[in-house]
Order: sequence, then C-alpha cells, then structure tokens
Amino acid sequence: MRKLNCLVIKPVNQIDLSQYKDAIIKTLHDLAIIEAAIIKDNHEYFFAGDQYLQHISFLGCSPYLNFDAQKELTLNDLSNTIADLNYIQIDSSANTIRFKNTDFGVKAICPKCKTKISEWRNLISNWEKNSKRDTICPECQQELEITDIDWKKTAGFYSTAILFHGIQAELALPTDNFLAQLESVTKTKWHYFYG
Repeated sequence: MRKLNCLVIKPVNQIDLSQYKDAIIKTLHDLAIIEAAIIKDNHEYFFAGDQYLQHISFLGCSPYLNFDAQKELTLNDLSNTIADLNYIQIDSSANTIRFKNTDFGVKAICPKCKTKISEWRNLISNWEKNSKRDTICPECQQELEITDIDWKKTAGFYSTAILFHGIQAELALPTDNFLAQLESVTKTKWHYFYG
C-alpha cells in the first residue's frame, strides 16, 4: 500500500491526553469534521464529515480529495481502499511517543546551534532502537533531547494526535477556530505538522 502524507494536529507539549480521547471524538463529531467510524486492527478510522472543509483550510490550487469511496466501503476492502481516501484517525497512547515525517523535504534544525541536521535519520533510528530521548547534535556536539529538534513542520513527535490522512505536506492547515475548540476541551494548546 502506498503511503500518503497526513496533517498531524497535536498538543504543543508531549503530555498524555489519552483520557480526553472520547471528548476529542465528540468535539470532532459536534463540529461535523468526522462521521461514521470503521474499526480495523483495534484502530478507529473516521470518514470526513460535512464540515471537514470548514475546519481544514487548503492552500493554493484545488486539491484532490476523495470522500466518495466511503459510501461503498466495507471492512473487508478497507485495507485496499484506505490509502486512496481522506480519512481521520485519533492516535493516542499513554506511554508511547511516535515520530512521523513527510516523504521528502524533512528539515531538522538543532535548537542549540540552529544548523541543519543532515543526519536526522540516524538520530531517529537510534531513538527507535533504544527509546532514549537524549542525543548529541552531530553538528555542534551539544547534548539535546530529540523531541526538541525544530522540524519546521516537516516532522514531529506525538503521544496524542489527530491525523488527517491523504493530505500532502504544506497543502492544508487547521483553522484557528478548530485549534481553539481542541484547546477548550483539553485545556492545552494545539499545533500541527506534516507527516
């Protein structure tokens, strides 16, 4: 299955918001951003609701968005079809931090020396192997936490996030009203990146 990028909306800090998952889903339903859900492999995927485009702003020319397949989608053909759909997923885990990046153009900037970290894949690979957040910038040799790297919205870490699948990097962003609604429900600020 081909991988499509997504818009990832997450709390600014890395706090665990798994206790708010039901409230987040209710807010998305109330705003009509999501509709019916399909559960596959213990993951819940939501179809785009009637007001999806009122809360996610697309930039530039008219993007290709596929909402129509949901009318005929069944659980049996989900794995074959889901890569071609725009769908929403709430990904939340109490003790797990995940990393997501775009397919190309990832920018990793050291928070200490402000230079580009060209070997960011090695840092991520090491983090995935040993789960240690502490690392050393290969450019300035200073210690830093991998979650503090400035990814310029081309990648990021999260423990709780709303993933808008099927959106290419830098083509869409959440509206201020949508982010404010999430902040109201969870009592913390939210921002976004592309993955």
